[in-house]
Amino acid sequence: MWNSSGREDFDTQTLVSVGAGLRWEMSDRVTASFYWGIPLVDVNSRQRTWQEKGLHFSVLSRFYF
Repeated sequence: MWNSSGREDFDTQTLVSVGAGLRWEMSDRVTASFYWGIPLVDVNSRQRTWQEKGLHFSVLSRFYF
């Protein structure tokens, strides 16, 4: 989001961040992901979860029938 005029005229529901992630495909059926991000806009929140601090981790398992 480039703002050359110096105005912040984006929606209050907009989240903007930058970060990096790792994805490990352990097999055809199991994938693990880890992401870390830095917010570029200030979000007022009372929650102090790991996700609020910019960390996200997931494990996905696929079952074939």
